[in-house]
Amino acid sequence: MKIAITGKGGVGKSTFAGLLCRMFAAQEDRVLAIDADPDSNLASALGCPTEISSKIKPISQLKNLIKERMEINIEKSFFKLNPKVDDLLEKYSYQCFENLRLVVMGEVKKGGSGCYCPENNFLKNFFSHLLIEQKNHIIMDMEAGIEHLSRGTAYFVDAIIIVVEPGKHSLQTAKSIIGLSKDLGINKIFIVGNKILNDTQKKIIYSNFINYPVILGLMSYDQDIILYEENEKSLFESNSGDAIDFDFVTGEISNNVFIGNGNDSIDVSGSRVMIKNNYIEDSGDKCISVGEKSYPEIINNFLKGCHTG
Repeated sequence: MKIAITGKGGVGKSTFAGLLCRMFAAQEDRVLAIDADPDSNLASALGCPTEISSKIKPISQLKNLIKERMEINIEKSFFKLNPKVDDLLEKYSYQCFENLRLVVMGEVKKGGSGCYCPENNFLKNFFSHLLIEQKNHIIMDMEAGIEHLSRGTAYFVDAIIIVVEPGKHSLQTAKSIIGLSKDLGINKIFIVGNKILNDTQKKIIYSNFINYPVILGLMSYDQDIILYEENEKSLFESNSGDAIDFDFVTGEISNNVFIGNGNDSIDVSGSRVMIKNNYIEDSGDKCISVGEKSYPEIINNFLKGCHTG
């Protein structure tokens, strides 16, 4: 599965991309996370350990390597169009967690400061190589658009997920991305609403995407996420509230790891859910909390260090 996550800056796409990466990795699938956003926040969103994230060097900063591989001749304005890139992943990707590696593309300066065509071409060649040759899951945290994709590489993208918030500029950006994606022949486009505060904002999201694309779901605004960022913590460390709190849903909660949550790890109410194959350790309150009018099926979960069972 190769998924591109995009949307207007600040909507939470890096956070969502990090969640997807960790989810796939927890299911023992090999995941390659690609940070293709110039702001390069994916390492933080993943919760990549500091001793690893501090060593990360974006591909765009490998100036000498790029010059050598592109065979740049400034005097003749000449550079190679198909540089060698097949060895870069092993050398310049970082093992953040088991089953999860990260590569950071970095920022290439744009107009007004000289020609950066060779650098852009080098990054696009490497990006194309990853999409075409990699057999693992790939989750791409894109900038506000899909500039890294071309007609050739778009064929290898299984889906584009656009993260939106209920604001005019975010919705306009999403619609622009939908048009660009269709132009590249990508038709599997999905919407995820984020930072939702009330029913009115839910209606705004649904009214803007009535028939297409499919809305995968909505995520509520959570002040804790802002606090984690301010304190340079990961969402995956020391959550002060419930890790999962579902009311009136039907579905499955499976193959997750919950460690050190401040309250319940799983809290469901009024729901019909299967809860299976989860590892839960050191919850501040209950490992699994089941409220009234729920019909749970709880199978093969590992519980350790819960205060009230």
